[in-house]
Amino acid sequence: MVAQVFQIITAVMAAILSIIFFYQIAYLFVPILVRKKRGKRGAAREHSYAILIAARNEEKVIGHLLDSIRNQKYPADKITTFVVADNCTDATAEIARQAGAIVYERFNKEQVGKGYALNHLLTKIDEDYGWDNFDAYMIFDADNVLMPDYIRQMNRLCDEGYQAFTGYRNTKNFGSSWIAAGHGIWYLHDSCHLSQSRMRLGLACAVTGTGF
Repeated sequence: MVAQVFQIITAVMAAILSIIFFYQIAYLFVPILVRKKRGKRGAAREHSYAILIAARNEEKVIGHLLDSIRNQKYPADKITTFVVADNCTDATAEIARQAGAIVYERFNKEQVGKGYALNHLLTKIDEDYGWDNFDAYMIFDADNVLMPDYIRQMNRLCDEGYQAFTGYRNTKNFGSSWIAAGHGIWYLHDSCHLSQSRMRLGLACAVTGTGF
């Protein structure tokens, strides 16, 4: 009797979840069925960007991200990189400064986490530079690495008037394990089946994690 009850509960939960996620199945066909005319290939102007990075003890990886930002095929004077070294006990702040980033150090053992760190960073930027000094803000994790044309491609979306936009992301070690490959496939799903479909339908993009 108990087993039957659990089977019924499981079946009901599966049905509810299937209904909730059915729209993602529909999204698979949107890029094929819905064509949206894009603007010209190049942007009308090169917008200015503030790049926000919240880092906690990331001395081993943050240099790679900052190098990839410095090597962007985009005017360097249009990119300002900000790093909040959040409760760091290593050389994260020093490495970021040496790489040319504007660094704010934060030490708060009660309010811990990326959200608090970014809020602190945004408050400091508003105080020292003002919100209107930049056309858009990009958020990355310290272990990210950008493709050389990442900002130029994102600039096209900014130039077309989108108020929020997200880029395609993938794992750096796709072939190292089935877990890494699974993450990579899910990121591909996010980009091609969710964000692209929502864009075609005129809906907001799915902003998650990093790279937006």
